[in-house]
Amino acid sequence: MEAILQVLWIDDEYEKLSSLNMDAADAGVKLNPYKSVEEGIAELKQNTEYYDGVLLDAKVFKEQDDVPGTEDVEYIFKAKKEIDSLSKEFDIHVLTGQAEAFDSNMFHKAFDKVFRKGINDDIDQLFESLVISARKQNDFQIKREYSDVFAVCQRKYKLDNSWPIVMHLIKFLDEDKSSVDTSNLFNPIRKVLENMFHGLNRFNLLPDNVAQNPGWLNGSSKFIAGKHKDYRNGDGIATPAVRHILTSLMFTVQDACHMEGHLRIGVHEHLSQYNSDYLYKTSVYQLLDVLLWYKKYIDSAPAESDWEYTGDGFEPVEGLIGQDENGNFNCQGILLSYKRVEDIGASEGDKVRITKVIDNGNEYLKSKYPLFAINWSLLS
Repeated sequence: MEAILQVLWIDDEYEKLSSLNMDAADAGVKLNPYKSVEEGIAELKQNTEYYDGVLLDAKVFKEQDDVPGTEDVEYIFKAKKEIDSLSKEFDIHVLTGQAEAFDSNMFHKAFDKVFRKGINDDIDQLFESLVISARKQNDFQIKREYSDVFAVCQRKYKLDNSWPIVMHLIKFLDEDKSSVDTSNLFNPIRKVLENMFHGLNRFNLLPDNVAQNPGWLNGSSKFIAGKHKDYRNGDGIATPAVRHILTSLMFTVQDACHMEGHLRIGVHEHLSQYNSDYLYKTSVYQLLDVLLWYKKYIDSAPAESDWEYTGDGFEPVEGLIGQDENGNFNCQGILLSYKRVEDIGASEGDKVRITKVIDNGNEYLKSKYPLFAINWSLLS
């Protein structure tokens, strides 16, 4: 799979330039548009590793609430200053319909890659230049080599901000750091696993009762392997090889991320004794394999809530918030906290999911509502 160039694009009129998106797609470029310098630079700072290039309009809005007529060339220079201060170097490209900017020697001294809107040759040269600039970057070369892994880091797979973490993990694989202390480097692997389990839960492929309760990390791994004590889901949701890899990885990572207590395999002692990075790199490769499974599993559109609850605890329920004649909020006969309903801006008729309850201790209400919800959330 060929890697797609991810380009951050700031142009207050990007919605009128739909044909440019088609030209970009033909060139293997994905334009990620923002209307103002404020929005675009904030995104670039937060997800620097994600982007391979930057495209700016010459006249742009400074802030997201600006109105037509307030755009100014001044703001592109401020954007350049912010971009140049980042740890990652970008060749800034400018696409403009402003003749005075394109013809200005001063403007060209600051921006040496300037192209004109509406000119086919310029558009072709723009995307050719973006591709050439991106290929010089180490990040893009890594992204091309591991394109199958980075495909799962797209937002639609709900892995939160795993992209920069995965990039840093892979960079370590390609560097000679055999003498580096790797004992503190297992936490990023654990973070990606956490994001993956959260993703499965958001897709409703992992029960709330597993993903949102104490011991959820190990519990999530056991559910995937079909070994959770409170749920029956066949042999789990992963292939035998992935179940084996994930179980092994969880043993290693959980042990490595704790310095005391009952450590089953003694990762820190092993790293100290042999002073090598082999175990760490093995764990990274195992993670990459698990991520490939995750993408394929999500792409297969598996049935949601495909499990049977067999435990003695409370089975999560969903329903609409109701309010009785005395103003008490409830759902499926379970009392909800009036204060929390108000605090989160919920109201009667909103859909919620209740994942944990206790006996209702209110003497006046427990006959009507025997249970009180202590863990519940709004559903979109």
